[in-house]
Amino acid sequence: MKKTPSALKWLAETRARLAHDLADSERIQVAVVTRTAKLRDDLAALDRTLTIYDPAIRPEHVEGVQAHRAAYGKRGNLISAIERLLQAQSPNYVSTEMLVMLLSVEFNLPFDTRQEMVRWQKNVVGRALRKLVDRGDVEREQDPSVFTSELGRWRWARAQALGLADL
Repeated sequence: MKKTPSALKWLAETRARLAHDLADSERIQVAVVTRTAKLRDDLAALDRTLTIYDPAIRPEHVEGVQAHRAAYGKRGNLISAIERLLQAQSPNYVSTEMLVMLLSVEFNLPFDTRQEMVRWQKNVVGRALRKLVDRGDVEREQDPSVFTSELGRWRWARAQALGLADL
C-alpha cells in the first residue's frame, strides 16, 4: 500500500476546510440578503405611512439611530444560539471565526472596528465556548495547552438521539 505524501494530505485537508467555510459563508450571505430585503420593505412601508399622516414630512431626512436593546434577547440566548449552530453542523467542526460571523448576523451586532469584534470574540464567545466545553456539550479540535496560530474549531460533542427513520 502506497503512503499518501504529507503535502498532498495537507492540501486535501485544507481544501476540505475551505470548501466547508465557503459553503457556510454563502449560507450567511443568503441570510443577510434576505434580512436586508425585509428591512428595506419595512422601511418603505413606514415611509409611505409617514407621508400619508403628514405630507410635509420627508422620510429621507430622518436619520437612522441605533436603538438600545438587549444584545441577545433573554438570558441564555447566546449559549442557546451557539448550541443550535454547532448541532446543525454536527459532526463537523466549525471555526471560531465562522461562529462569530453567524452569531453577529443572528443577533444583528454592529462592530465599528475589527478590534471590537475580536475583543467580543475572545471575551464573550470564548467564555461561552469554554462553559460549553466544561459542561461536556462541545469539544475543541485542538488541544488548548498547545500553542497554535490557528483559530479554534469546535463541534457538538453530545450524540444525537436516533429516530425511527435512522434505524
